[in-house]
Amino acid sequence: AKVTGYNTSYETWPLLPEGLSALKLDGTDNVIAIHCKQTTGGQFIDCGLKLCQYTENSDLQVEPMPEKTPAPEFKSVNDKAYLLTYTLPTSKQLHYAYSLDGASWKTINGNRGILQGEYTNVEMTSPFIRRVNVEGKDVFHLIADITDANQAGFYHLQSEDLVNWAPAENGNILIKPSSTETSKGESPEWIYEETTSTFYLYWSAKNGDKNSVYLSTTKDWKKFTTPRVYFSPSYAVYDMHIEKTGDSYTGFFYNDSRNICTTQTNAIKTATVKFSDPQRIFSSQIPKARGPQTFPAMDNSGWFLLYNPTSNGGQTMSKSGNVDENKWYPCDENEISLPEEAEEGSVLVITTNELNSILDNFFYEDCDILPTAEKEPQTWKYQTANNVAANTTWTKKDYKETSWKEGLSGFGASNPPGSSINTEWSSPVIRLRYHLDLTGFTQEQMQALTGRIHHDEDVTVYFNGVVAFKESGFLTAYKNITLKQEAVDALSPDDTNIIAIECVNKGGGQYIDFGLTGIRPLPTKIHSVEHSQLNIDHSVYNLQGQKVGNDQSAIANDQLPKGVYIVNGKKILY
Repeated sequence: AKVTGYNTSYETWPLLPEGLSALKLDGTDNVIAIHCKQTTGGQFIDCGLKLCQYTENSDLQVEPMPEKTPAPEFKSVNDKAYLLTYTLPTSKQLHYAYSLDGASWKTINGNRGILQGEYTNVEMTSPFIRRVNVEGKDVFHLIADITDANQAGFYHLQSEDLVNWAPAENGNILIKPSSTETSKGESPEWIYEETTSTFYLYWSAKNGDKNSVYLSTTKDWKKFTTPRVYFSPSYAVYDMHIEKTGDSYTGFFYNDSRNICTTQTNAIKTATVKFSDPQRIFSSQIPKARGPQTFPAMDNSGWFLLYNPTSNGGQTMSKSGNVDENKWYPCDENEISLPEEAEEGSVLVITTNELNSILDNFFYEDCDILPTAEKEPQTWKYQTANNVAANTTWTKKDYKETSWKEGLSGFGASNPPGSSINTEWSSPVIRLRYHLDLTGFTQEQMQALTGRIHHDEDVTVYFNGVVAFKESGFLTAYKNITLKQEAVDALSPDDTNIIAIECVNKGGGQYIDFGLTGIRPLPTKIHSVEHSQLNIDHSVYNLQGQKVGNDQSAIANDQLPKGVYIVNGKKILY
C-alpha cells in the first residue's frame, strides 16, 4: 500500500495487487517493510495485517454485475452555459463564475461581489439560486444564510436577469418562516411545485441533540407556513440539496461523519413525502465532504456533483450517468478548474444570452498579473547575503541592481512542503527585485490587486519602497494575502514599479515566491458559431491571451479542444 498525507485514527486500506502476489503462502517467513516520511507537525506510524480465510462453496451461483450507465463527459452545447454562485473565506458577498462545459470555470467581475446598490455590502453564506417560470416569465430567486448565526431567518432576493436583484413585494430582504430556533438554520434552498404554484423552502436546523431538515412553504415569499420537520433520520443531516431527477426527487446531504449520502422520494409535497433509506455515495476511502450540489450534463447524459472536501479549501466534482444507480466517479483534478477557495453555493443552467447580459454589466475577470512558480516561473533579480540589509535603499525605484544575478522563481533549497524550486538559494538571506509593468491599469484594477506567497521563513515585501506585506515563520503551501493599502497606493499605472522582497532563513528548508493577481476587462460577448460561419483569416487565442492558432482553420479542422477562444477581439464558443 502507498498512502500520502495523514489520518487521525486507524483505518483499513486495501493492498496493492503486486504486494499481495509477493506474499508467500508456503509457511516461510514474509517481511513487511515500512517507509514513513514526516514533513511537519506530529508524527506516528503503526501497521497491522488482517488475513481473511474463505471456505469453498461450489453451490453458490455467481451472477454478473449489472451494467452501469457511463458517466457523462464535459461538453459544451450551443446557447447554454452554467452559472456558479459562491462565497469566499475572505468575501461573504455573492460571487459568480461561469462555464460552457462544466469543467473550466471563469470568475465574473474579477472574483468580486456582484450585488449592487443598497445590497452591495450584504454578506451571506450558501447562496442558492433557481429559476422558476410563472405565467410565461422567468424569475430567479436567491436564498442564502445570514452571517449572524444568532439571528433567525434567511436572505431572499429575486431577479429577472441575474444582474438586478430586489426583495419580494414586501420590500424586506430578510425572510423569517418562524421566529423560533427552527429558523436559525443553515444552507437554505427551495424547489417549486408547479401544480400548486408553491415554493418549498428547506434548510438544516437544530432538532434536539441533532440537526434535521425543516420545511416551510410559500406562494408569494411574504407569508410562510409554520416550519415542520421534513427529513430526520437517526443521525444529523446538513446541507440538504433536492433535485428533480426523472420521475423522482433525489436528495443529497452530508451526515455528522461528513459522508455525502443520497435519498429519494416520489413526491415533494409535505403530506405525502416519504424518503428512501439513505445510501452513502462514496466509500470510506474518499475524503470527508460537505455542501453537495448537482447539475445536469449539457447533453443530458448524466449528472455532476459539486462538493467541498473538508480536508482542504475549495471544491471538487464527481459524475454519474444515472443517480438511481448511486454510482459516482471522481472527476480528474487535472480536467477541472474551479474558482480557488470557493465555498458552498449552487449551479444553474442559463442561456448564453443571459450570460452575455451578466458579462455586459460585470466586465472584469480575474487574472494573474505576476504568476508564481506554481503556473509560470518569472525572472527576478536576486542577491544572497548572510545578514539582513542595513537599510531599505535597495527597495526603491532608483536603486541600480546591475551586479545582481537573474533567476527563475521560486528560490530555495531542501524542498520544503509545497515549494517549486527553480533557482537554488542556500544562504541565510535573499533579496529579490522585480520590475512590474502596470501600464494602462485603471484605478479600479490597481485597487483590486491581491498577493500570493509561499515563504520559509520570515519575509517582507515592498512596493516601490513601501511595505506591502510582512510575516514571520514559515508556510507549507501557497496562500492568498491582502496587501497593505499604503503600498498599493504607492504603485503607478506605468512600467516603473518595483517589487522588492527580503526573506530570512533560520534553519531547515528555505523558500520564497511571490505573485500578484488582479482583474482585466473581459473581451466582448461570447458567440456560438458553426464551422460554416468561420472566416479562415484571424489568429486564435486562448483566454490567457496566448496564441494557439494562426487562423481559424485550427478550429475548423478540430485541431483545438472544445472550449472558448478569442478571435478578432470576440469570444468564440466551439
